[in-house]
Amino acid sequence: MSLSWSHTVGTSNNRWLIVSVALNNISPSYVVNTVTWTVGGVTQPLARWQAMDNQAGTRRAEQWDIDDPNSGTGTVAVSFSAPVTAAAGAVSFWNVDRRATNTCYTPPTGSESDRARIALTTDPGEGLVDVVAVPGNLTASAGSRQTERWNTCTDSCGSSDLRAASSTAPAAVDSTTMSWSLSAATSWVICAADLRPLETTLARWRGILAARSAGGTLVSWRTSYEVDNLGFRLFREEADGTRSQVAPSLIAGS
Repeated sequence: MSLSWSHTVGTSNNRWLIVSVALNNISPSYVVNTVTWTVGGVTQPLARWQAMDNQAGTRRAEQWDIDDPNSGTGTVAVSFSAPVTAAAGAVSFWNVDRRATNTCYTPPTGSESDRARIALTTDPGEGLVDVVAVPGNLTASAGSRQTERWNTCTDSCGSSDLRAASSTAPAAVDSTTMSWSLSAATSWVICAADLRPLETTLARWRGILAARSAGGTLVSWRTSYEVDNLGFRLFREEADGTRSQVAPSLIAGS
């Protein structure tokens, strides 16, 4: 069995393609065999990034990816180890530096719930994509910060069928939660992946403080992290909007 569909990857630099797959996994041996991206007669294989079965062993979620996929309109193809009901979708990004965090989760037996959720350690500017798999007779609604990319059920949308959905979201400071509200409590599985943007220079602010002191005004600031930051230039703004540089030279970064 296989799935295939048309997808377009843009021409911007530092591209990344992620394919998310959900399976109605009635057998533990049912997995995704291969995922490929073909455009202009050239086929590129994707690599499995992560995968997990739900605790009940009835549903499975997988995510596959490729760094620097060829640009253009082409075909994503997914093959499986055996005939199985499945759903899949693709999303492409640009200006990606590298993978950041990724994880999958399923609640333990006895802790089934009507909200599938997973939290990842993140920083602003990063982007996340998830996939969730639940029984086909349930509905799934993405969290308020998320943009739903696809949401479908297979066959007759019955309890033995599959409901699968995927979304993207911008990262928040420190942690981002990807969540889906379900129409009933169930054994679910969710996977989410985070991509870090390519930034030649970066300083993420945690706060800045200006306080009077005996010699004038003391200005201090804090960053969460810095990437190749040469330093800072400090300016004072007057009431009329004019600005003047306070420090005569660059204040070194880390």
